[in-house]
Amino acid sequence: MRPPGDLRAKLRSVSAWPYATEDPPNSGAHCNPSATSLFAQAEGPQRALQLHVRPQMNHRSPPDYRPARTGNLLLCNLAALTLLVACGGGDSQNPAPSPTQNAKQVPFESLNFDPPQIAPLSAGTFVIQSQSELAKLWAESPASIFFPTPTPENVPVIDFSAYTLLGVSLGIGVRCYTPGITEVRMVGSTTEVIYATSAPDGPISLSCRQTWPLQAFALVPKFAGPVSFTLVKR
Repeated sequence: MRPPGDLRAKLRSVSAWPYATEDPPNSGAHCNPSATSLFAQAEGPQRALQLHVRPQMNHRSPPDYRPARTGNLLLCNLAALTLLVACGGGDSQNPAPSPTQNAKQVPFESLNFDPPQIAPLSAGTFVIQSQSELAKLWAESPASIFFPTPTPENVPVIDFSAYTLLGVSLGIGVRCYTPGITEVRMVGSTTEVIYATSAPDGPISLSCRQTWPLQAFALVPKFAGPVSFTLVKR
């Protein structure tokens, strides 16, 4: 047996109200004796309809199952501190200086010799401290079809009382691969010469395809001490 229409309407209005701690608007079910007795009189199939009515409960705040934020922050801080200690500190802007960071730049002047002063030197590096050393180096350079050994009067004249001549040679080859001294610096007590070249497989062009002595020289203030040469690929 179906409940009367007014009973069904009241049941729908009460069961559809979503809040368990509040009453449905304009229903008055919590204080209307007739409504209470109406529910009490429902039997048989009508009693099953009462299951849709949510029982009234005292208002309580829902439990908060979220973990405490302070605990999470503490764990994160401890993890970050452990990682920082394991990595050896956090001063990334001031790393331990490398030997090259303490290098002192040495002023230099590049020299380019042209025929008849240029000598077809063998591959090697050179530190020349006197005019006699330079004359000997020029005289011992191997003769070339394109570049004969310079005569003594064609040896460049250098003021070795004030300068030291540094040089590097790659022998005879395509002029596009001519090296260049790019930097001279003092690292401790050693003078380091940095030179660069695109040899042996760098690009070439028609303007520098001719055969040429591949060498570079630089004048630096007079010094005495060990010298090293470092090649940098262009």
